[in-house]
Amino acid sequence: MLDINQILQRPDLAVAVAALIATVGVLSLRRNSSKGKLPPGPRGLPLIGNVLQVPTEHLATYFRKLYKEYGGIVYLNLLGNNLIVVGDGKLARELMDKRSGKYSGRPVEPYMSKYVDPDEKYWGFSDANATFRLGRKLTTQVMSSVRAGQSQALHRFEAMLTMQHIIEKPD
Repeated sequence: MLDINQILQRPDLAVAVAALIATVGVLSLRRNSSKGKLPPGPRGLPLIGNVLQVPTEHLATYFRKLYKEYGGIVYLNLLGNNLIVVGDGKLARELMDKRSGKYSGRPVEPYMSKYVDPDEKYWGFSDANATFRLGRKLTTQVMSSVRAGQSQALHRFEAMLTMQHIIEKPD
């Protein structure tokens, strides 16, 4: 392990250590300054946040553990992206039913808009514009009819779309 005298004798190493300390300090201050605005959550590492803590399997079990420890709303930082996870069904319904205009937006990912959907044909990938609002409204109507048991018309429509796609592109 290097001691302070060895670091001070090598200017390049001293600059690198100083830059690392400054970066960690700035990131720590940034997290603490916005902490009052965000719900509680597990403490993450600098730069990568909570990425290493989130498992790739059994997410429901992991989130249940977080809800028990931090409450019904949990904050995670994934590579600099803020993620708010709502684990209380009653609270989620209240937020989406009564305050959907405020909370239903989401960031537009540059990769999605540039490579996956450059022509903005799929409203699910678009920003909260008129196309997105229309798609969300139509989806809500369809899902309401499915919940009410009136899905036969939807099944017929989907079958016709499938047949049309098969006829147009049989391969």
